[in-house]
Amino acid sequence: MQPTFPQIDDSTQTKTEIKNRNGTWLYYLLVGLALAAGLALGYLFWGRQSFILQNTSSQDQVWQALLKDAPALGPDDAPVTIVEFSDFQCPFCARWHQEVWPQISETYQGKVRLVYRDFPLVQAHPYAQDAAIAARCAGQQDHYWEYHGLLFAGEMELSDLAFDAFAARLELDQTLFDKCLANPEVLSQVQADLSLGEMVGIDGTPTFFINGYRIKGAQPFEEFQKVIDSILVGLE
Repeated sequence: MQPTFPQIDDSTQTKTEIKNRNGTWLYYLLVGLALAAGLALGYLFWGRQSFILQNTSSQDQVWQALLKDAPALGPDDAPVTIVEFSDFQCPFCARWHQEVWPQISETYQGKVRLVYRDFPLVQAHPYAQDAAIAARCAGQQDHYWEYHGLLFAGEMELSDLAFDAFAARLELDQTLFDKCLANPEVLSQVQADLSLGEMVGIDGTPTFFINGYRIKGAQPFEEFQKVIDSILVGLE
């Protein structure tokens, strides 16, 4: 006896296939639209992450705000400017200043300017804000970058004792230094940097803007070299 197979209604099968095909087509259409929307949003998001500058007046105003009233190293007319948002108690920030910045300044002598802005992450780093204030107070006695270097050198754990020790090493006027540390206007300057960083989307340290191109984290020298070289080639 031959086995008995269930009878299949060809017309039902055809309708089901069409329904499945239509459903599948609709599914992939919706997925495609969702992906397209995601890519569009991603482009906007990552565009903002990577570039804050376009040829618009508003973006130019943002860039000028990043450059204004901040400590800077390097010539005013340098073709490349690095704006750094950093935290003196951040180990990655310290490593960048110990290892990467010396390579940049040596490789691109006279071509790169570094602008430093404070972004103390006080919840994680309780002495970061005080360190930023101390550096600014050293700056009032024309020793900002020397004090900045001591803070990032890692010779002493940051504390009030360390701040006074660094001031003594640089032979600062301790009375003026102490008066500055207690000045609420200096604290306001640090907090203004923090607000500016939040405005441009900073969510961690260190974060850099190289002529408007954003680099997040203490990336190696080669990553900075790629961006700087591309900018310099574009200016030729």
